[in-house]
Amino acid sequence: MQPVDRLVAAALLGRVSEVQHMVAADHALLPARNMFGPGAVHAAHYGGQDAVLDALSELGLAVDGFLAAELGRSGQLREVLTADPGFAMLSCICRLGM
Repeated sequence: MQPVDRLVAAALLGRVSEVQHMVAADHALLPARNMFGPGAVHAAHYGGQDAVLDALSELGLAVDGFLAAELGRSGQLREVLTADPGFAMLSCICRLGM
């Protein structure tokens, strides 16, 4: 099992201290995703593990417009679109494959 898979499993199960220790040992795991696409933040979000989400934020997880959209965080997405109107055009171009 790859480290990112262990991190995703720990996040899904709500194991906050395990998530903290793994990310502290290898900060590259914070934004990492497994071969199916989700990362620890997705597992925590869809698993209802708010404490893990808080820990990931404290560890420095950056939520850009794409991640905000993936997680349904409309407030954060609105902030990104307001701050960078070009982001909306970029996301449309990406979706349409232009």
